Amino acid sequence: MSLIECNVIRYEIFLDEITPDTLSLAFLRDFLSLPQNFIEGKAKLQKFIIRYGTHFIKSAKFGGSFRLFKTQQASKSESIEDFSIQAQASYNGLFAVSGHMGMSQSSGASSSDKTSRTHVKLEGGDQKVASIVADFYSTGFKETFTEWLKSIPTYPKPVEMFMGTMSELLDMNYKLLFPFEIGDAADGCFSENLRTEEGTGRKYYEVATLVNNTQGVMTPVNEKRYCDVTSVDKFGEAMDQKRLALERAIVVYMEEGPVPTTDFRLEGGKPGCTSQALKVKGGTSGATFPTWLELINGETYKVIFDLPEGISYDITKNTEALIVFSRNRWNCHAPGTELHMYNSFKNGGSGDTNSKKVSCFGFVMTYLEESGTFVVTPPDHEASSRIFRDLPRSYINSNVARAEYVSPLEHAKAKGNALASIVEAPCSVKWSNSYQIKPAEEGERCLYFVAASKGDIFVVFSAIPRDMTTWYHLQISFQGVALYKGMKLVKYEGAKSARSLGDSKLFQPYFICLQEDMENMRTYIKYGIGSDTSEKGLVYMVYTDASPPLGIRFYSFGSGEESVEIMDARVIEGGTTEMECTGGTIMQDGMCVEDCHPECEGCIPMSPGSKLDTECRACKHLFVPLESGSTRCVAECPEGTALASDGRTCGTKWRADGKCGPSFPAPLATPGQCNKDSHQPCCSGAGECGDTADHCNCDDCVDYRCVGCAWLRGSSTWVEGFSGTSYAANGVTYDPAKALDGNTATNWNPVGKDRYYNDWYIVLDLEAAHKLTRIAVNNYGDTEHDVTAFTLQKSLSGSPYNWEDVVAVTDARVGTNQRQEFDGFEGTARYWKFTVKRTSSGWQPWLRDVNFYGISTEVNVAVGKTADQSSGRDGGGSADRAVDGNTDGNWGGGSCTHTEDEVGATWWVDLAKSETIQRVVLWNRRDCCGDRLNPFNIYIGDSDQITTNPKCGGDHRIDLSKPSVTVPCEGMQGRYVGIRLVGGWSRPLTLCEVQVFATRSDTSD
Repeated sequence: MSLIECNVIRYEIFLDEITPDTLSLAFLRDFLSLPQNFIEGKAKLQKFIIRYGTHFIKSAKFGGSFRLFKTQQASKSESIEDFSIQAQASYNGLFAVSGHMGMSQSSGASSSDKTSRTHVKLEGGDQKVASIVADFYSTGFKETFTEWLKSIPTYPKPVEMFMGTMSELLDMNYKLLFPFEIGDAADGCFSENLRTEEGTGRKYYEVATLVNNTQGVMTPVNEKRYCDVTSVDKFGEAMDQKRLALERAIVVYMEEGPVPTTDFRLEGGKPGCTSQALKVKGGTSGATFPTWLELINGETYKVIFDLPEGISYDITKNTEALIVFSRNRWNCHAPGTELHMYNSFKNGGSGDTNSKKVSCFGFVMTYLEESGTFVVTPPDHEASSRIFRDLPRSYINSNVARAEYVSPLEHAKAKGNALASIVEAPCSVKWSNSYQIKPAEEGERCLYFVAASKGDIFVVFSAIPRDMTTWYHLQISFQGVALYKGMKLVKYEGAKSARSLGDSKLFQPYFICLQEDMENMRTYIKYGIGSDTSEKGLVYMVYTDASPPLGIRFYSFGSGEESVEIMDARVIEGGTTEMECTGGTIMQDGMCVEDCHPECEGCIPMSPGSKLDTECRACKHLFVPLESGSTRCVAECPEGTALASDGRTCGTKWRADGKCGPSFPAPLATPGQCNKDSHQPCCSGAGECGDTADHCNCDDCVDYRCVGCAWLRGSSTWVEGFSGTSYAANGVTYDPAKALDGNTATNWNPVGKDRYYNDWYIVLDLEAAHKLTRIAVNNYGDTEHDVTAFTLQKSLSGSPYNWEDVVAVTDARVGTNQRQEFDGFEGTARYWKFTVKRTSSGWQPWLRDVNFYGISTEVNVAVGKTADQSSGRDGGGSADRAVDGNTDGNWGGGSCTHTEDEVGATWWVDLAKSETIQRVVLWNRRDCCGDRLNPFNIYIGDSDQITTNPKCGGDHRIDLSKPSVTVPCEGMQGRYVGIRLVGGWSRPLTLCEVQVFATRSDTSD
């Protein structure tokens, strides 16, 4: 292309100083009516921009312009220089002499087969002359062109224009609107006689006027006229704020273009897009997606494919199909279409319900009930290949679709499942600066709109649009209305008159009101159906969020799978003026509130007018978890249940159906347990409660009478006393320790008593309190010395003992040395007495072994807790080493503490709560310096000033030949346990472990 141009500039006009009186009255009035805040007046600002534009002409250059374009197209290349030479020769022919001209050139091409085009453009000058100039091939073109140049001063035209934004135009001195000292005015907003309205604090003045009274007589009255600004300076500031709001609106308008704020259309999304969150979030079978038994029950369900590409006309990459199982065949059809028999399939074994296979349009898939998805197995792929000859790829082991209820909310409501597990979100939401709302300001804000859709209508409010956890969104459908917070359902209203009309051509008005109460840290949301003529209407849903407000700033509309039409959308300040509470709401103290069960703190009713204690969003007092996944709110725990440690939950750790184990959770326990006080206290490996050996004694069994119990490893140190004397022969003494060593090749053989003596006993000190629930004995296996009857007693204190009966056995078998176990009892103590009351022939017992089943009721509560000491030492020895669970007494093992040399060195541990302490065990340093520990004191109490707590005993000492010392504290209560060196000399305190044994509260958990 080649260009020759000629611009003649005669003069330039500039827009001089702008004053209010130079603006048109209509323009100035419209500007004065604009809001001072962009957020609150987006629609008015956009309307002003559309009416007057975004820019004005600041200056313009006038004259004439001549442009001659010459272009050429060719199919064969020639040099750009050839084309330039030809164009220059043509121009020279026009003017005959060289003149001032401009030429621009670019790379081009030509060939022997070429076309050329010449175009002339003239602006300004005499149009008659200009028309002659256009005939540039005439011989008098030069003279005509000269005549056109001479006519430009007579007929100038703007050639160049320079623009400014409308906000620049309005940057002026607004005091010029007032030609005199306005402060001297007798009345009006700028006078000194303004009054202040009580209650509101608004400024006003009064104007006398005449109005008709009830008799039709004109009566003088004083009319209040309110003032938003009360001085010329404040008026100027208000104008600047309006101008800045307009400036921001212009920026947004230039970026986004005209955004429809009242009437617009939202296109529908792809199939399954509203429930897309369920695909990711998941849920439980039977709640958010169907079980296999539901899929084959003859009802209709949805299958939503998610494929890399389409398989056939019926199965595209995002196909949504409705599926029905009937007569052992699967029928798939598109929503809104009829069922056809030719679309029924049972290939690939899908007709066998035990295979959990589905055939949709002949495409075979296997259902994964735990996730609600379909996978393609190798046999499935082979069966599908026979129907679809050319599958695009191998789908083996691929998840290709998911199953859903036709309406997840309707299903959950009908089946009594927890609605809160359902979440449906808009397929698409378009955010804009024009859609802003501020419910945190005084008074509520209501969004009023008219809408129609065949599907779901979504309305979204958000603090940060990109962060869905800051969303509240309403789903309005012809099946019901759901309110979600942060993608979790918090309210549902099923009243028919609260729903949408479900038709794309039938419009209905709606309103949604929000108020964020920053003082009380609550958010109030109302939903209702509006009036056709005003913003009043019926309130159907009320939700009060007691958590801190999100700080809502934006609102928008969204669509589901069907398109949505929105009309007359606007934000109303101060809320609706008239409303009537209906649906699940009632009027209280002049406002609509939720009508719930008395034990509810808000509710999600499953049907209109329902006020069940199982529909509460939160409970005022206590709640009982139900096996369906929902909860029941109660004032006190029902009979047969107990209050959990959280102080809120009532329930049991076992199920009513007798099931237990990991596959059968109970209201208060996962896995489910068995009732230890029932006749079925044990859980078998198969998940059944019972009382047989298969329930209580197998490797996978759990005995809930004593969870954590085990057969105790006996010790000779347990023996505190026994009756008779121990028989000895060949250097072997058959003392009671032989019955506690776990070796059935040895036995206890007491002597020194007459035949038929019935008090052969062993007194045991288990060194800590233990809960025992079983006992086992191994007889010698003869018919003279085998034990046939024995008793077990306990004492809570040492000598002198106070024996209490625990169990008496009278049916032990004789003539066998096999292990015999006895249960049906429970006792807790440190001291126990085992007494043989009878043998098979009356002679002394020969007892191979006696074994106890139970668990220590004392636990080391110090391990892992926070510890401190009076001083530290460079090179290690921190206080936490004494509670790390390592009893290594060598300094090189890195598990011993060390203070500085000081008088009264002290170490202590914070147990986090007050404990009932039975004993304290100190482990001393063994590689050297063990004597430093002697003597020491132990302090136990609830004060963090350690030495002000009570002492456990007096001064204590450790036997340096032993690694540890046990100090009994006999049930002292305290949160802090401290160790302090006694004596007036300086020495470090070193502890390699401190064990604090406290009473275990419950061994049945």
